[in-house]
Amino acid sequence: MRGSWHLLYDVITRRFASQPRCDFNELAVQPPVKYLKINLGYALPPIIVYSRSDVAAGVTLQDIFQELFNVFKTKVPPNVFSAMSKPVQTIATEQFKKRTNGKGNVYHDGTLWSDFLGPNRYFAGLSRRAKDDAWDAWFVPGPQ
Repeated sequence: MRGSWHLLYDVITRRFASQPRCDFNELAVQPPVKYLKINLGYALPPIIVYSRSDVAAGVTLQDIFQELFNVFKTKVPPNVFSAMSKPVQTIATEQFKKRTNGKGNVYHDGTLWSDFLGPNRYFAGLSRRAKDDAWDAWFVPGPQ
């Protein structure tokens, strides 16, 4: 994958000028696989991305982006949040305050998994882990 994509936007159905151009139906990895285990880091649980396409031979870029979008837009359960370390809670709390900054309708969504990444993060790609059959997701800071 080339370039990076903003995590809080649905990059599949909406196009943005700064977004790299690619075919979202392209296979995500070679050789093709029916599912990928992706470690997100930042105190987030790993996700499993399954191939959703009847046409593709394996997991596509669209499958990955759709799953990332779904995960990062999900509210963190209070019991999961309270079980996390204080430094991790602080990162999420500070980002939650910045993201909601006076927006009442957004405030009621609560802390999202995307808040653990910090401000303005972009998905930059995947790298295969040597020790198991998983992949690590890479996130980079976007323009400030």
